[in-house]
Amino acid sequence: MEIEIELNRKIMNRKAQLTLFVIIALLIVGGIILFFIIRNQGTIRIDSNNPEKYISECIARSLEANEKIVLENNGYLNKTDNYIIYSNEKVPYLCKSSQFYLPCINQEPMFLEIMRKQIQENVKKDATKCFENLVATLKRKYEIKDSAMTLVIVIEKGKLKAEIDKKIEITSDNEKRNFENFESEINSPIYSLGSLAQTIVNFESTLCEFNSVNWMANYPDIKISKFMTGEGTRVYTLEDRETQKNIGFAVKTCVMPAGI
Repeated sequence: MEIEIELNRKIMNRKAQLTLFVIIALLIVGGIILFFIIRNQGTIRIDSNNPEKYISECIARSLEANEKIVLENNGYLNKTDNYIIYSNEKVPYLCKSSQFYLPCINQEPMFLEIMRKQIQENVKKDATKCFENLVATLKRKYEIKDSAMTLVIVIEKGKLKAEIDKKIEITSDNEKRNFENFESEINSPIYSLGSLAQTIVNFESTLCEFNSVNWMANYPDIKISKFMTGEGTRVYTLEDRETQKNIGFAVKTCVMPAGI
C-alpha cells in the first residue's frame, strides 16, 4: 500500500513538473512574440514609392513628444526664472505686478508664439534625422539628390502641424521621381489652451479679474481651475476636457495689502 502511495506521489510530481515546464515555455514564446510586435510597432517602414508617409509618421512622433514636454512644463521647454512653485512644479507668471492695487503687466504677450518656436526648434532637429535616415536607406538601391530643409511649425485650432520644404530626387534606371513640400500633423489642444491663457491675461491686466464660470458656460471644451495663494497670486490650470491635456500659469494683479 505504501509503495502504491509513493508511486502515485511521484507520478503527481512529474505531472506538476511537466505542467510547470509547459507554462514556462508558453511564457517564453509569448514574450518573444510580444517583443517582435512591440519592435515592429516602433519601426516605421520606408517605402521608396511613398517617402512622404515615412516622413509624416516620423515627424508626427516628434510633434507628439514635444507637445507633451511643452505642456508638462507649462509652456516652456527651458524653465523660466519668473515662476511660482505650485503642486511641486514651476508655474510661470504670465502677468505680474510688484505693487499693491495696480493691474499686472503682461509678461508674455506672445505666449503661443513662444511655445511654437520652442517646438519648432526641437522638431527641426528630429526632422533632420528623419530625412537622413530616409536618404541613407534609399541610397542602398537608388541614386538620391536632396536639398536643404526648411521647417515651420504651425499651431492651429485642434492641430499641431509641421510644414517642410525639401526636395528629394530618386533616380532608378531611366526613371526620376521628385518629392517636395512634406507635411505632418497631429491633433492637439495647444492652440486652445495657449490662446485662452492669453485671453485670461488680457482680462487680468485690464480689469483685474476674469470670470471663469461665465466663460466655461459659453466655451465648455476647456475646464478652468483657479487657486488663490496667500500673497495674492492666482494660479490657473486649463484642461482640455477631451484629451485631459493641461497647462498652468500664474497671475498677480491688483493685490490688496494684508488685512484689507
